Amino acid sequence: MSARNTRARGESDGSHRSSDAQITLAEAARLPIVQYDGRGPNASTLWRWKNKGVKGVRLECWNVGGRVVTTPRAVEQFVRALSAPPAERLPSATVINEHRMADLALAAEGI
Repeated sequence: MSARNTRARGESDGSHRSSDAQITLAEAARLPIVQYDGRGPNASTLWRWKNKGVKGVRLECWNVGGRVVTTPRAVEQFVRALSAPPAERLPSATVINEHRMADLALAAEGI
């Protein structure tokens, strides 16, 4: 095993990681902030957070060398955004679209 591979494995435990270090979704699923009852979500859950989001909030990710990566800071921001009181959350695009459609319908009716 080369020194490069050893170093990469040593970093994957998250013990000496900066909040801006790139990590895979599987590594992100093992971060303490997403643990519940000692277990983390499956990596596919983070994939869903990246693609579909939750309540209009998406996990920030990037494609690097054919792999999807994120950062511990992005995961923390995602969790904090979902934990914020509803008044502090930005409305999702769907809600904004529904409001626009309702406004147009009311305007067409002359209301």
